[in-house]
Amino acid sequence: MKRRIIYSIAAALALPGSAGYAAQDDNGPALEKSYPVQLFMDTCVAGHGQAEAVASLAMKMGLEKAPVEMSKHYLLGSKGAAWYTKNEHGQFGLAALDKGVCSVFIHQGDPETLQASLEAGLPGESTGLSHTRELVSQSGFLTTTAYKIFQGEKFREQWVISVSSLPESRLIAIISYNEHQGS
Repeated sequence: MKRRIIYSIAAALALPGSAGYAAQDDNGPALEKSYPVQLFMDTCVAGHGQAEAVASLAMKMGLEKAPVEMSKHYLLGSKGAAWYTKNEHGQFGLAALDKGVCSVFIHQGDPETLQASLEAGLPGESTGLSHTRELVSQSGFLTTTAYKIFQGEKFREQWVISVSSLPESRLIAIISYNEHQGS
């Protein structure tokens, strides 16, 4: 499943053209307020990647249901639903797959700032959660990093960010969430 998520993310980035979490204090308050990360936290994380919950949260945040053609780009052939928004922060897509994966598509911004902002949103020790960081792949203009989140020694969920530094790319990053489906 992990490889399939990463391949889907890599394919999307190759196209041309917070409930329950306290941010770590040492990463700076400006990063905590990044709209794309807040969108991810308030939909994918808060909804635990579950399509019905994500749909409700997306609508509360003012996202619109994506038209069929747009949905195809965000769903990458998987079953699920997609939403989008274009606002003062930029253009964003959101996809919730029936298999429990939720992703935010970010169409503009600085890749390094987005990654730092996501890391600022990771749960701190005061939440009773911990996390590990793993560089999954780095090739050319594409870097994928996974963050596994644990409660004690129990794996709870995974956040994955793929960022593209390809000049003039129409898609800068995808942040994905999936919850551990075991006991």
